[in-house]
Amino acid sequence: MEMGVDNSSCFDELLKNFNVDVIRLEEDEMEFDMIGIDVSIANAFRRIPIAEHPIMAIEKVLIVNNT
Repeated sequence: MEMGVDNSSCFDELLKNFNVDVIRLEEDEMEFDMIGIDVSIANAFRRIPIAEHPIMAIEKVLIVNNT
């Protein structure tokens, strides 16, 4: 509860309406639909696995001959 606001009924309503339908499930891939959820929350679920993967960055580039 933050600043005297009780959001438990909002969460209960979310759980009542939220549903996940698995479209395709393979060894290393899964396709599913999230139904009854706000787009911003669905986007957060999408961003979580992206943030967990290591990212490569190139720090230095040496150009010997630029023709």
